[in-house]
Formats: sequence, C-alpha cells, structure tokens
Amino acid sequence: MKAGLVKIVVRDRSARRGFHFVGKGAKRATGARFTGSQTWRLRLAKGVYRFGSDVRRLPGRLSVS
Repeated sequence: MKAGLVKIVVRDRSARRGFHFVGKGAKRATGARFTGSQTWRLRLAKGVYRFGSDVRRLPGRLSVS
C-alpha cells in the first residue's frame, strides 16, 4: 500500500473485544464494549502497521511503502 491519507471503516460486531490499529503515527481503537461502525481518516507513513483484536495480540499486518 502507498503512504498517504486513507479512510478505514471498522465494523466491530463483538461486545467483548475491541479492534486496534497501531503503527507509526497511528494508534486507534474501539472500546471492548463497543459494537457498530466507525470511520477513521488516517495519514499512513512508510512502515508496518498492526491491527486486530486486543485478545489475539494484533495478528494482522499492513505494509506501507
């Protein structure tokens, strides 16, 4: 993925786990009890971003060049 401004739509359907997205200059999350959708506008820089449930130690990876 190219660096720059992106829109991320999160649809969190679990009332027990939150969703996290972390990396260089970005740290966003939904609460553990939150259910629903959120739209985040983020500026991604070159590097690796991690995402996923806080219970599973953020298994997802996104590489930005």
